[in-house]
Amino acid sequence: WKGSGDAIANGDFKELKESFGVNNFVGYEHKSFKSKVIALLDEDFKITQEIKTSGWVMLDNTPFYPQSGGQRGDEGTLNDTIRVTDTKKFLDINLSHIEGKVKVGESVEAIVDDVRMQTAKHHSATHLLHAALREILGSHIAQAGSLVEENRLRFDFSHPQALNNEELDMIEAWVNDKIDKSIPSITNVMDIQSAKDKGAMALFGEKYGDEVRVVEFSDSSIELCGGIHVENSSQIGQFIILKESGVSAGVRRIEAICGKEAINFSKNLRVQIEEIKSELKNQDPINGISKLKEQVKSLKQELENSLNSQKSELDIQEIDGVSVVIAEIDSGDIKTMIDDFKIDSIKP
Repeated sequence: WKGSGDAIANGDFKELKESFGVNNFVGYEHKSFKSKVIALLDEDFKITQEIKTSGWVMLDNTPFYPQSGGQRGDEGTLNDTIRVTDTKKFLDINLSHIEGKVKVGESVEAIVDDVRMQTAKHHSATHLLHAALREILGSHIAQAGSLVEENRLRFDFSHPQALNNEELDMIEAWVNDKIDKSIPSITNVMDIQSAKDKGAMALFGEKYGDEVRVVEFSDSSIELCGGIHVENSSQIGQFIILKESGVSAGVRRIEAICGKEAINFSKNLRVQIEEIKSELKNQDPINGISKLKEQVKSLKQELENSLNSQKSELDIQEIDGVSVVIAEIDSGDIKTMIDDFKIDSIKP
């Protein structure tokens, strides 16, 4: 969608809220729901009665999760013909961006697509990753940012130094162990103090209401979170850390994948390894690379010896104060030998 910052700032969200209040999110329980179109906004976020190509729709009951807490907004369809490309929250109103034709008052079948499940896997994996970091690196770890999409996750956290390979291996193994244990996720809504007493981790600087949603994976992870998650940790699938890097002073970043993305990554890695074996003509790639490096080193030495030998055999004569070399040599060696002579000529 193409809404600019100015369009958002000047949008009719206040009027929308005054007229219709806040719509009801039913996406925790339903991936599809029979809903009614109660309001529409054009691409400039102005109230309209009909959308002919693209714009924003407000449903009375929406299963589409809005972008929040680092998790991307849901996509899907209305009546299988209208494409939902994104979902966002404006003044607590859930609005879905659509491509297609629709009018205010129409009844629609709102259906969330399968992207949500892949996103949920990465969101739940993010919670386990957070818990693993605190378990292995220490309780000083605090979330500093997060991105959750259907094909990756990115987690920023407070830590004074880069993680070494041993630490990354331990963190990855810890998360995969919790996945293998098939831990059910438990979601409860409670008052903020009860959540804190329970040990739920809250995001620094985040504002919470009197009641909060708490997502638990047994005693492994417990966080305040309004996002979509898997029902059981086993649904996450394999978890792979791709990269660890620095973001700013005292803040590190881990990028990772899980589920089918991890499966595809492993498959592609195997294909690359087989191609390397084939090119090296060696079933042990490490051994093959070591041998190749030795061959290159040996060939370089042979070339250097050959050039030195040819140079020493040349008859250099001085004609009218100019050093002249007359000899038949390989054209490919001329430039190298000239450079060598230049170096020799300026030596004291």
